[in-house]
Amino acid sequence: GIERHCPGGGPPRGGRGEPMAVTWTQRLSSAASASRGTPEPRAGHGAVWQPGSNRMLVFGGQILAGAALLDDVWALSTSTSWTLLSAAGAAGAPGGRRDSGIGLLGASMVVYGGWQGNKLLGDFWEFDSGARSWTALENAPHALRGPAVASEPDGKAIAVFGGAGFLDTSGSETDSDTVMIYSKRSLWELPANGVGSVPPTRRASAAVWLPAGTLELVVFGGERYTTAWYFMDI
Repeated sequence: GIERHCPGGGPPRGGRGEPMAVTWTQRLSSAASASRGTPEPRAGHGAVWQPGSNRMLVFGGQILAGAALLDDVWALSTSTSWTLLSAAGAAGAPGGRRDSGIGLLGASMVVYGGWQGNKLLGDFWEFDSGARSWTALENAPHALRGPAVASEPDGKAIAVFGGAGFLDTSGSETDSDTVMIYSKRSLWELPANGVGSVPPTRRASAAVWLPAGTLELVVFGGERYTTAWYFMDI
């Protein structure tokens, strides 16, 4: 099983702290997907859950054929049916990429940076799934690949942690431990360093924003590229 953990100590809300059973169910195999007009197999893509529409949105990534980088958007409903919302290379789209940070702002998916073959990106985009259109927002403070993005539960802001950027002097990659907050009201904010131990620099970690009112992020794992070190901390 998986041990439930409540940040701050004590038993989880509504539980006794005992391991809970987890069951995996395959909704759609790769072979079945290929026969139903679905996204091509890919890696380095991103996804968010859209509560209002009860579906998952999937953006971009890299496919095997020619190592092409994509900027398409697909929606997967709970009935496991796929819908193409924006084709790769569509007018006004951000451009193909992988390892972007993906979040949800209001009802819209947002895309932060990523890797474009030989270019590190610091742009910031919003996708309106109703209008099926892209809007370029204010560029992010840092160009990054592999940042962890967590969406505030009420949809008013996102938090971005870590990721890989370039050193100004050498041009080599370095990992980050920076936290950035973005909202439509205040745009980009870099909170002051707080108390406690700052997580080691990393990329490709996962993060969630705890329920409304807590103002807490939980970050798990990641990679330190320069030392080929993988984390399993929280």
